[in-house]
Amino acid sequence: HRADLPWQLQCPDVWLESPDTYVMINETRRQRLASDVVCLKAFVVDLDCHQADDLEPEAARDQALARLDAAGLPRPHLCVETGRGVQLIWRLGRVGLKKAHRNAQVRWAKTQQALARICGPQADLSLVDLPRVIRLPGTVNTKATPARRVTRSSWIPGASTADYSFDELCDAALGVKRRAFVAAYVRK
Repeated sequence: HRADLPWQLQCPDVWLESPDTYVMINETRRQRLASDVVCLKAFVVDLDCHQADDLEPEAARDQALARLDAAGLPRPHLCVETGRGVQLIWRLGRVGLKKAHRNAQVRWAKTQQALARICGPQADLSLVDLPRVIRLPGTVNTKATPARRVTRSSWIPGASTADYSFDELCDAALGVKRRAFVAAYVRK
């Protein structure tokens, strides 16, 4: 149990080293369905290293951070080593999905893709579903090699200590302000 991590990434002792245990990054009412997501809590980029020859997760993380820095984008808060790659996590201030934020789902998905493209070739571009899950740090990835089975998380040096604004991060990653984005991408 680590007090320096957000509650969503603190592994209860009973789950430590449990196999293939996941946590949802966005808040839901009941089930793992897009229609049940009530609040956006994070952006996540998944960097798959198991398919790249001789690319260590740390190197993939460092390459992605360098690309984000070069693009002038904020660094993610956390890195979760998954056993076969890394997940970079940007925490968000609470974004409720009410009628006033009906366009937030589309912007969230497009921003997920934009962040993944910027992070490089190891990034999985298909992870745009609202009920996204990530491995819970401290648990075991049974697909990983024995040396990397237990997942772990760490803070990213140079990242903000505060949650990012949804609008500011979307605007920066997409290169377009919300009003212009809605006019161009969202059907009325």
